[in-house]
Amino acid sequence: MILSVVSLSASDTLKIAPCDEAFISVFDDLICLSRGEGVLQRYKNGILTDRYSGDESSSKPMLTDPLRPVPGGADNIFVLDAGTNCVISWDRFLNIYSITCLDDEIWSPRAFTVTSEHDWLIYDEFFAQILQIHSGEDLYSLWGDRPISGEIDMFAFERQVAIYLKDHNLIRVCNEEGKTLDEWTLPADLKVSRIFPLSKTSFALCAETGVYIWKPKQAFYRYLSDLKNVVFCGMSGKSYILVDQEGVVVTIR
Repeated sequence: MILSVVSLSASDTLKIAPCDEAFISVFDDLICLSRGEGVLQRYKNGILTDRYSGDESSSKPMLTDPLRPVPGGADNIFVLDAGTNCVISWDRFLNIYSITCLDDEIWSPRAFTVTSEHDWLIYDEFFAQILQIHSGEDLYSLWGDRPISGEIDMFAFERQVAIYLKDHNLIRVCNEEGKTLDEWTLPADLKVSRIFPLSKTSFALCAETGVYIWKPKQAFYRYLSDLKNVVFCGMSGKSYILVDQEGVVVTIR
């Protein structure tokens, strides 16, 4: 493994509320989730503009065990709440768009993403299988051509799906129909806790020693930041955006 050290400078740092998960929408909104509080927040240019916390009503339910929020198209935000076995969607201003309760046969949802075709992919850890629910339908089918087990995370990006098999230290990239395209073992000398796809050829790896950019087809990784407990790493233009659990947002060019 070749470690490439590149000179990168932090061009901007700001502080938001602490959060456990985050992503940047196509509108450059920063969407953050506090799992323990069940709160979604939307930031624009570092300013809090919208907040969702629920009030126990059927039209505005509280989030009891929310998974990572994911985008669905240009104007939707989805969260699978494992506590209620429901998928909730909002528009970009955090107004409720829909609430869908999952089939009782889905026992243990532990990962969730939405493809470019608006299909839902749900990982049921108890049965060790990924289920696909087509947009506008209630029936689900098995998805994927290789076995899945243990703790995983899933990311839909650029008409592909990246699966991080944490127990196997492995990244599997599939097309949206579930066919495996590539599979890579993560660098053995990094203790990786999270991964974030940046493109079809590169990933951000969050480890105990910092954040690294990894290009598995070129067999190297390079240092990006010493930020710890990172909950999001993505790109805006040519800049890297990192968010940590304490709510520190760093832009690196």
